[in-house]
Amino acid sequence: MALQKKTTTAAEAPPEVTKPADNKQRIADAQAKVKKDREAGATASAAAAHENVPLPDEEKLQDAEAPEEKAVVQKAPAGAVAKPRGKINRILQDRIDVMIAPYGSFPRIKTGSGNLTDGVVNYGSWIEFEMLSYNELFIISPNEDSKDKAVQDEAKGFMKYSYDGVNLDDGSGLVVDYIAKLQAEDYPDAGVKNYRECVGILMDCEKAAVAEDVLDKIVQIQLSPTSRTQHEGYIMANSFHVNRGVCTEDEVCLMKIKAKATSGGGFDWTVMNFARIVA
Repeated sequence: MALQKKTTTAAEAPPEVTKPADNKQRIADAQAKVKKDREAGATASAAAAHENVPLPDEEKLQDAEAPEEKAVVQKAPAGAVAKPRGKINRILQDRIDVMIAPYGSFPRIKTGSGNLTDGVVNYGSWIEFEMLSYNELFIISPNEDSKDKAVQDEAKGFMKYSYDGVNLDDGSGLVVDYIAKLQAEDYPDAGVKNYRECVGILMDCEKAAVAEDVLDKIVQIQLSPTSRTQHEGYIMANSFHVNRGVCTEDEVCLMKIKAKATSGGGFDWTVMNFARIVA
């Protein structure tokens, strides 16, 4: 039986095939449109959807658009410290004002003559301390620099305190008003100084034998304006270390505090230095 040639109907007609040259041109046009839309803030996907054309390969498109921006990855030299990326967040924010202890609540450690003392116990030239909380303390005083002890004692009677730098802690008014009052009387140099208090556990000290009753107990540490600056620098430096994974915030709270005697202008004083305890 002879084979008959099958007749192709309109419904069975093969689909129209786009010529390779035409398809290549359409993709090139799409790439140009994507680039233009990107420069105007559009995404590649939005541009492709707008034109209803195939989305060009993303990686190839980026290479074609900005070959000069391709990053060259180089191995850092041995011992190099990685540069921080972006803003470094200050650490220990959750330790601020956790425990504001009124004066006399705990042994109050401050600097002595080249040492650390609470007025009764001499802790030696260093202590090890776990900081649980810290807060700002503003002391308003006549700022009397006389070396006469009687004059100093009289001036101390005019000292007042503030925890926010605005209101006096005893509820008697505003800091600025009290300073103006002292200046109008006999203390033209009256002003306010920013101290800092740290509350935490005394872990160890140079003279542990005489401080045995205080070890492992809660104490307050009063930082003078100069020592406060040292403490602030300690927090800032360790913010970088925490960011780089060198240590944790809890480890930063374990600190060794050293007393360093210094002098100038005819006066002698002691400043506290801070260092992280490394096991």
